[in-house]
Parts: sequence; structure tokens; C-alpha cells
Amino acid sequence: MSRLLRIVVAIAALFAAGALGGWKGVVLVMAVLIVILLVQFWQLMKLMGMAQKGPVGRVADAAALGAKLREGMKLVDVLPLAGSLGEAIEGGYRWTDAGGARVDVALRDGRITGWTAHAAP
Repeated sequence: MSRLLRIVVAIAALFAAGALGGWKGVVLVMAVLIVILLVQFWQLMKLMGMAQKGPVGRVADAAALGAKLREGMKLVDVLPLAGSLGEAIEGGYRWTDAGGARVDVALRDGRITGWTAHAAP
């Protein structure tokens, strides 16, 4: 669901709750929205904690990472696959394995637009 649609649904839920349940309905919907936001924040912090444990820009197997990538994937979906934060390069991130093979991932608006796998020298 797009961000704009989620915002519209949340506002519509607030108005519907106000019309049907008065201020108690609005408080209930606000509480649910806050819980949803807290769960999303918790998931992001868990992901970032996992990603920070690995050395920046390193991955166990660059070829395996490249095989798992798909166009349109979000960066938050790539981080668990890589197991670490990528090394920032112009237009995206790079992950390198111990053998020297690397994967350069191009991003736009947080989504993969393409990637290039480079064999070890």
C-alpha cells in the first residue's frame, strides 16, 4: 500500500471513529495507530541492530547475494540478505566478500533499480 493511501486510510478511520464512537473512538484509533508505528519502529531498530553486527560493506558470498536480488526490492529487504550495511557508493551501496567479488546495488527512492556483480580479480 502506498504511503499516501495509508495516510488517507488513517485519517478516514479517525473520522469514522469520531462519528461512530465520539472522542472514545478517536482515542481508540489513535492508540491503534501509535501501536502500529511503534511495531514498525521496533522492526527497523531490530534490522539495524542485526546489520551493524557485520562489518560495513562485507558479505559472506557476493554471488549468492546477487542471485537473491530483485528489481524493486526495498533496501530494508536487502539488509537481512547481506547481513551488514553496505558501503556507500554514488547512487547506491556495495558489498564485497572475502575473495574480492562484489555486488554494486543501484537504488532510487529506497528501491533497487539494478545491480552489478563483479567477479573476484
